[in-house]
Amino acid sequence: MPHLRVRGVKPEVVQKLSENLNTELAAMIQTSPDNFTIEHVGTLFFLNGKAELGYPFVEVLWFDRPTEIRSRVAEHLTMRLRALVGPTDVAVVFVPLKPQDYFENGKHF
Repeated sequence: MPHLRVRGVKPEVVQKLSENLNTELAAMIQTSPDNFTIEHVGTLFFLNGKAELGYPFVEVLWFDRPTEIRSRVAEHLTMRLRALVGPTDVAVVFVPLKPQDYFENGKHF
């Protein structure tokens, strides 16, 4: 926890993105780097009847943090993704989880 789900890019981009990302984000949100999972979600976008890769879209599932932290994380993810794929739109969506609804090894936080 946090869980990052990345779609709209090739798996190789997520693999490269994952280099040091957990350490960088951990410093921003003050958690341990080993708490992160970074996942590539294979998906297709469709526009006008044609399949396309789309644009980078990142879902961040985590325990809610203040707007200032969300903004810093979103800016950092956008910068890192643009460095890998070039200038493009990047969407970052935060999905807050409640500790009482999050279980690990059968126990909630």
